[in-house]
Amino acid sequence: MQTAPTRERQAVGARELALAAHRTLFNGGDTLQYFRERGLAEEATGDAVADQILEALGAAGPNGMSRTDISHLFKRHKSAEHIGRALSLLLKTGRAKRKQDTGTGGRPSERWFAT
Repeated sequence: MQTAPTRERQAVGARELALAAHRTLFNGGDTLQYFRERGLAEEATGDAVADQILEALGAAGPNGMSRTDISHLFKRHKSAEHIGRALSLLLKTGRAKRKQDTGTGGRPSERWFAT
């Protein structure tokens, strides 16, 4: 009987932590990026909506997505509040960035991008 393949995770050792801290503090590096490059950072956020948004932002590439695009991703079945919480989580964890365009003649528009 075959079992589903499992993904083995490497333990983060003292050396990796020290290198990441050094890179961040002294070289202006990104600790999360350091761990991602080595397959040591978990990509999932633990929030299904945030994970789905992150995947869509990655697929959108350099064009990013507007809030309307993100709402349409869920076929408008998620509240603006729920989407806002998910986007805040992505922003706080460094997985997404936001750009605001104030030259719209009205309320500033937002575009979101995967980092």
